Amino acid sequence: MTNLAEQARKADTRAFNTWFNRWCKKYKMENRVMQSANQGIDHIVICESDNPDYVHSVYEARRFEDERFTTRLKQEYPDLTFEWREHSYKNLLGMTRTRHRLVVGWEKSE
Repeated sequence: MTNLAEQARKADTRAFNTWFNRWCKKYKMENRVMQSANQGIDHIVICESDNPDYVHSVYEARRFEDERFTTRLKQEYPDLTFEWREHSYKNLLGMTRTRHRLVVGWEKSE
């Protein structure tokens, strides 16, 4: 008799890894970093919660928020920094809203 929970975990890991590899190929991190660096910018934003410019579906948002996402990014690009930051702003009604951004940096620390 097989362990259903173990099978589910393996299926989840396999699905995440497949998604991550496809995302990396589509996102082209190296190109985006170099384009920004050539413009004098020392970071890029990969995703921002509740912003359709960055997150196109609930599925994608869930993948970005998964701790394995930043762990895998750090493994793939060890020379870059990855940090979740909070960004507060006021909407048109004057209410303060908070979004979470995943920021990729390459500025040399001293």
